[in-house]
Amino acid sequence: FVNWAIKPFTMYAIAMLFLGTLFYGLIGPGKMDYVKVPLGKHDLAAGTSYGAGTIVWYDRAAGKTVEGPQAGGDVVKRLELPQWRSYFAGCILLG
Repeated sequence: FVNWAIKPFTMYAIAMLFLGTLFYGLIGPGKMDYVKVPLGKHDLAAGTSYGAGTIVWYDRAAGKTVEGPQAGGDVVKRLELPQWRSYFAGCILLG
């Protein structure tokens, strides 16, 4: 029981200390990560805030955000998040 009751909170604290404070400058405050939009949220308009991120149009071929869907392009909706938050989520899941 103690493992289930305490471990998630200690992993949160350790990950926040390292990624949110100590390594924040190395990761880069302006560095963004583009992840798939969660299930059931594809109807959100671009520019809408969701959680810690924003819904954007992302051109997978060019590897950058665009203003909207373009004919013939490989453009999809993505959730734009600060990259340190993606690392943070991974630390908690793997911890």
